Amino acid sequence: LVDIHHGKIEVESQLGKGTTFSVFLPMGKEHLKPEEIYEPTSAEASADKSVDREDPPGQIIELQDQVTLIDDEIEKEDSKPLLLIVEDNDDLRSYIRSYLTADYRIAEAIDGEMGMEKAIEKIPDLVISDVMMPKMDGFELCKKLKTDERTSHIPVILLTARAGKESKMEGLEIGADDFITKPFDVNELLIRIKNLIEQRIKLKSIFLSSIDSIDGLSDSGVTSMDKKFMQKAIQIVKQYMSDSDFSVEGFGIKIGMSRSQLHRKLTALVGQSASEFIRTMRLNAAAELLANKTGNVAEIAFEVGFNNLSWFSKCFQQHFGILPSEYSNQNKKSS
Repeated sequence: LVDIHHGKIEVESQLGKGTTFSVFLPMGKEHLKPEEIYEPTSAEASADKSVDREDPPGQIIELQDQVTLIDDEIEKEDSKPLLLIVEDNDDLRSYIRSYLTADYRIAEAIDGEMGMEKAIEKIPDLVISDVMMPKMDGFELCKKLKTDERTSHIPVILLTARAGKESKMEGLEIGADDFITKPFDVNELLIRIKNLIEQRIKLKSIFLSSIDSIDGLSDSGVTSMDKKFMQKAIQIVKQYMSDSDFSVEGFGIKIGMSRSQLHRKLTALVGQSASEFIRTMRLNAAAELLANKTGNVAEIAFEVGFNNLSWFSKCFQQHFGILPSEYSNQNKKSS
């Protein structure tokens, strides 16, 4: 590429100190031959200008099934839990990572500020953080994680060289899920990580069983922040239940998260993508309406946001193992 642009590359290198590569490119285009200059056609220029335009509503509706498939693919790619290591010591961070890469995906940050940014961006399954760090220490990071709706569900393990009881109590009081004193046995760290992730998996089933109502979570070990988030998510979906155009993007806007943040938050809490969460709530509502005989199958399908009857029947059968008409007839007999 440099040759094509009539430029040059220079290198300076000194053993043990480093290497510098310099690329020089002439400005303007006087040095180029006519055949070396590419002018885009008017059609290509128009296409470039239209790249950022929004898709028309009709196209968005046609792509809804593809979007669901994309969410499913994301879940397959995310099968390994994602751990965020926040540690300013490069050697210790590398040491911890070396023991985790076989079973987990790893993200890293060198201080608390970067750790918070990475946590919001990636929504990891667990955070391992040192306490003594520049810019933002581990206690402050933990406090911010536990009070931010986007990250409140994430378990936090704090690592500290201070072995005193007061330091440990301070960490636990701000919401840390576990506390390990340096130097630590790496096997102990692995066990504690495994236990916390398994605990989150158990909480998923509790949340999923309460997907239509959050009232039954008072004594389940669920934090108040997560309960508030779930309450908000349920209320938003119920509000837009009958709107067939209500999308994951709209869901994210209403709840104040990006599509990827919402996906990871719901996957962490209930084990479902945002599109699956919306569909589950719609299907549960449809089942209740069918049981109460509030209308025929077509009317109920449209009432809960399905504008395609065959797609509704297929989703209903996948979820309940029975067709909506059969479900209605069974409830009719039992009543």
